[in-house]
Amino acid sequence: MSPEGCLQRLGPIVRKVFADDTLVVTESLSMDAIPSWDSISHMALITATEQAFEIRFSLVELVAVASIGDLLVLIQTKKGDSK
Repeated sequence: MSPEGCLQRLGPIVRKVFADDTLVVTESLSMDAIPSWDSISHMALITATEQAFEIRFSLVELVAVASIGDLLVLIQTKKGDSK
C-alpha cells in the first residue's frame, strides 16, 4: 500500500479517536498540534490502527510515535514485513 493510501485509511481513524471531524490528517500532524493527544488517546490510536491494518506494534515502536508521519512509517514497515 502506498503512503498516500495509508494516509487515506488512517485519516478517519485519527478523526474518530480524537473526536474531531475537522482534523486535516497529514504526515506532519503531531502530538503538539492536538491538545487531546494524551497517553490514553495515544493508546486508542495505536489500538485502532493495529486493528484496521491488521498489524501489531512493539512497546518500543508505539512509544516512538509522536506524529502521523511516524505512524505511517511504522505501518509501511509492518505491512512490508508481512508480505
